[in-house]
Amino acid sequence: MGEKILMAVCDMFLPLTMLGLGLMVWKTHPPYGDIFGYRTTRLQKSPEAWTAAQELFGRICTTTYAVLCGITLIAGVVPIVFKLDGLVVGWIATGVNLIDFLALFVIIGIVEKTLKREFLQDNG
Repeated sequence: MGEKILMAVCDMFLPLTMLGLGLMVWKTHPPYGDIFGYRTTRLQKSPEAWTAAQELFGRICTTTYAVLCGITLIAGVVPIVFKLDGLVVGWIATGVNLIDFLALFVIIGIVEKTLKREFLQDNG
């Protein structure tokens, strides 16, 4: 049972980290060109795009990972409550971690597509 609790705690690392990062970027709005925040080469060309990217990434990241924190927590508690086999716990953890990880790439894709459409059409 101890290893199931440890696995549940470790599974929360990514969603909690991304939730915290999203909140910081959304609420503090890192200054233009700062090393912290959502950074791409394209965003370095425009302060307006930089600010919009921080706002959009932070908002989407916070919302998405708040939901994923709940899902990950439930997925970590269910095997403990129902005393599931270790193999089942491993598959559940793998599935939840994969969803948590892939969500980041979906968020990046959404932010890039939105910014390209709104700000960077003529800059390439």
